[in-house]
Order: sequence, then C-alpha cells, then structure tokens
Amino acid sequence: MTLKEISTSLGYQSPNGYYYLESGRSKFTADTLAQVSIILNVPLIDLFCEVEDHERTDKINI
Repeated sequence: MTLKEISTSLGYQSPNGYYYLESGRSKFTADTLAQVSIILNVPLIDLFCEVEDHERTDKINI
C-alpha cells in the first residue's frame, strides 16, 4: 500500500499528514494506530514490536 493510499484511507488531504506520523515528526493517537492496523490488516501488536519480540511476549504468562 502506498503512502498516498494510507493517507487517503485515514482522511488526510495529502500524504504529508501520514508521512509525519510514520517519520516520527508527529505522534500517532490510539485511534489512528488502530485504523492503520485495520487498513494494513495486521494485528495491532505488530505495529509496536518486531514479530520475533511478539512471539516472545506470547509465551509470557502474566
């Protein structure tokens, strides 16, 4: 998916809005992060850590 496609899906008028989030210039809100997870069809946890890190946390009993 392109930067423009994700930006449009999130309601930005230009790709810059999402680019600023992705580059760390702006911060994601919880709602926006959840929307990105849906748009990309990935579990929300995958946006926070590497897959191998996620596999380790799955094995931890809390």
